[in-house]
Amino acid sequence: MNASKKRKIYRKEQYVEMSKRLFYMSKLIEQRIGGYQLEITLIPAKSGDSVLIKTESSLMLVDAGYVSTYENYIKKILRDEGKALDLVVCTHFDQDHIGGMIPLVKKETNIEKVWFNGFYQFFSVDRKEQLQFSEKRKLSIEFNYLEEDFNSDLRISRTQGEQLSNLLELNPKIQVNEEVSNKVISSESSSIEINDFSIEIISPDKKSIDKLKENWSKELANVINRNTKSCEPEIVQAFENYQRLQSLERENAILDICGNLLAFSEILNEEPSSFESSVINKASISFILRAKEKSFLYLSDTDDEQIFKYLTEHQYTYFDVIKLSHHGSSRNNWKWIDFVKSDKFLISTDGKKHTNHPSLNVLAKIVINNPKCHLYFNYKIDEVKKFLDYNIKKYDFQYTFPKKDELIRIKVGE
Repeated sequence: MNASKKRKIYRKEQYVEMSKRLFYMSKLIEQRIGGYQLEITLIPAKSGDSVLIKTESSLMLVDAGYVSTYENYIKKILRDEGKALDLVVCTHFDQDHIGGMIPLVKKETNIEKVWFNGFYQFFSVDRKEQLQFSEKRKLSIEFNYLEEDFNSDLRISRTQGEQLSNLLELNPKIQVNEEVSNKVISSESSSIEINDFSIEIISPDKKSIDKLKENWSKELANVINRNTKSCEPEIVQAFENYQRLQSLERENAILDICGNLLAFSEILNEEPSSFESSVINKASISFILRAKEKSFLYLSDTDDEQIFKYLTEHQYTYFDVIKLSHHGSSRNNWKWIDFVKSDKFLISTDGKKHTNHPSLNVLAKIVINNPKCHLYFNYKIDEVKKFLDYNIKKYDFQYTFPKKDELIRIKVGE
């Protein structure tokens, strides 16, 4: 090879190396001055929850709202992202959290891990034990549940094979609760590292888990007149439907403060009459996510007492972002607000199914305790907007409602 060709090759190599350096330098500058450490998307989920969390290299979905949430939003969002979901968290069995999980698990092929406290995580089973036909019939009658489909206003019944526990059990590609050996995800678990995410579980605690197991075991024995370790589809379906039915009964009994144009200081006198929460909500998965030196407190439907106890015991007093528990209900968000600060609060609800969500006294308490904070909503709720507008001149805060067809995205670390 002559000297001229050698010089050309050398210059080409230098050019390639310099291009690489410039690329990495631009990425570094972007991260420091124009990028973000953490992006959170509040997905419209009607009265439910669905949140996408991502960094530049990691992607995580928490809950999937209703079937329509998946069909109208999640499917397109994941297609646009164009990469695998490192983790999907199904926090509990409420229809407004779990409904979209069924089509998600059936249709999406790029799911690495799922966290889900289902039938096979709660109970040891005997796969050989069978139910009698009469027992199966009793279960189907006693635990019949019709799921609402907000796309068509119809109510649909899911077959046994479409229960999330069974779908995950039969899918060898998805790792379920792998970090705890397919047992229950709980506050007793150590912090778990998944790519960029470090996740610390704050609920459910052992007491909540044991109570749910105890209640179900008693209910099951009352229906079929014996104890069983069977895992036939009818048992799995009954367990999931039992939790959905329990949640509905509890919701129908709740009334909170809402609907008045009052000053923040006045409405704070309206404290919740009770902090009692359903066993199902107490058993929901809530967590602290840390990524790129930023923190996100994700409160599913966990009760106020459990949240307050964990945060005070660990002396956690600040998070970059907080998603309120149970769509902003005062029964789930009260005492802990006095202890923990943040600049950004997320509220997920359309305010239609439960007109007490969010509780206005909760919003007032947040603003008073967190000057200059920003409230983010995934739906415009006229009643809430009027209430905030009535107070915004006196108190220093901001709020954001989405415009038509807009997704609320919060970039932390810009």
